[in-house]
Amino acid sequence: MYLPSDMSEVEEQLAICSKSGRELDVRFKGPESRSIRAEVISALICKTGEDSSSTAALRVRGANVVGALNLGSQELQGPLALRDCNLGNLILAKTKADNIVLRGSRLASVSARGLQVENTLNIGQGFRCSGRVMLIGAQIGSLEATWGNFLAGTGEAFNADYITVVKNAYLEGARIKGALRMIGASIGGQLDCTDLRVDGADEEDAFLADSVKVADSLMLAGAFISGNTWLLGSQIGGQLNAVGALLMSLEGTSLNAAGISVEGTVDLQGAYIYGTTSFSGAHVQGEMNFKGSRLFAIGEGDAVDLSTCSVGRTIYFDPLEVSGRLNLTDAKVQTWDDLGGQKPEELSLVGFTYDFINVRAMGTRERVNWLRLQRNYSPQPYAQLISTLRKMGDDRAADRVGISSQWTRRRQPTGWRRTPSILWSALLASLIGFGYAPARALWWFAGLLTVGAYGAHMLARLHQLVPRGTSGTAPFNPVRYTVDLLFPIAQLREADDYVAIGAWAWFPFSYQLIGWLLGAIFVAGLTGVFRRS
Repeated sequence: MYLPSDMSEVEEQLAICSKSGRELDVRFKGPESRSIRAEVISALICKTGEDSSSTAALRVRGANVVGALNLGSQELQGPLALRDCNLGNLILAKTKADNIVLRGSRLASVSARGLQVENTLNIGQGFRCSGRVMLIGAQIGSLEATWGNFLAGTGEAFNADYITVVKNAYLEGARIKGALRMIGASIGGQLDCTDLRVDGADEEDAFLADSVKVADSLMLAGAFISGNTWLLGSQIGGQLNAVGALLMSLEGTSLNAAGISVEGTVDLQGAYIYGTTSFSGAHVQGEMNFKGSRLFAIGEGDAVDLSTCSVGRTIYFDPLEVSGRLNLTDAKVQTWDDLGGQKPEELSLVGFTYDFINVRAMGTRERVNWLRLQRNYSPQPYAQLISTLRKMGDDRAADRVGISSQWTRRRQPTGWRRTPSILWSALLASLIGFGYAPARALWWFAGLLTVGAYGAHMLARLHQLVPRGTSGTAPFNPVRYTVDLLFPIAQLREADDYVAIGAWAWFPFSYQLIGWLLGAIFVAGLTGVFRRS
């Protein structure tokens, strides 16, 4: 290595310490005694053809590094630790190192495209960069950025697109002013963004992590992100935890996780999300939990978009507040459990399928009102609920939902057809419950039989109902007579033997007509004709 001939005292001390790997602490010295030229550090740590083993490690604390430190395309002899130091621009592009620690240091910018660190890159614990940190395509054993500060202010403050981290990546408590990018990143362990703070400033997109692969969990618990959060097509091997997160979008979608794949659970308990929360087309093997969350759409859009998503276990949808539409179009879940929480302003349920539903969360009437939150009537959501209730053994509730479905469907006509449709529907509902309660017709038969028998008895006493012949006629029986009128197949011949006279001739005719009509409706109800969608 080629060291400058005019090294200062502190630079000479650093050269001596680097041979044994001992840390040089100059925090409590005067400004002049803390200054170390960047070229000295480069000469001590970089491998050269003449001597590549004289430096065990370069560790200095509290130094002022003078000039840009350019270690680009170099292989470092040992670990590099610049703790609590002041630096200008740091260039680590295509640098190869065993370990790099910049904990607590202040820098103007970091350019580390293609950086290779076998063990740990530490840019946390008070690390502060006023410009961009570029880690595009870097390959790192472990990334430690806990409580780091990345303060570019505009544009991308932290760019780690296509980074590969063999173990864990920690951004817990990090403060970022500007955009955080991790598009296409590959994390071999956990990506921990707990308590992360991202202020997208004037940027629409604050956290871009599309197509990320995380072998373990992605932690966003307690995070605050001002701007859009993108997780499109990402793959999470553990859980996606955003408990208590605060995500605020400038417009449109706040959390866009469309097409994401999560092997564990998606936990959004207590989250506050202003802007659409989208898991459209997502595949979640575990549960999805919205309990206690606050979900707000911007304008008239979706508050939560779960269209075409697949959830292997239960969706717990029990937000404290929800403003906007809940889109469940073509979604599939094992169990839907809304726990009686606040209902969305609107629902989209066409194609939504589930195996079980929490019947204790809402009564049948409340569940029907829940279905009616759809903007337009569709038979499939009603049919799905009916099928699920029957599978769960609650046939009575299923019948009530079926009746409500028919009522809602038959109220759809407009113009002159609306009134006849409603009247006909009222008749079917009262007689056979649109085929879901055909036994209602028996009560009508019983009532008509009672009234008819009494009327026939009074007509016979008033001699308005007389025998057709003069002899051979059996004594009059008003019950048999009424049964013969109401039930055409009875063939008791009582109606043939007696005839109403005068103005009362309409009585047997009207009862026969009612009998035919009621009988036809009853049979149609049993065969399910009126239950069609």
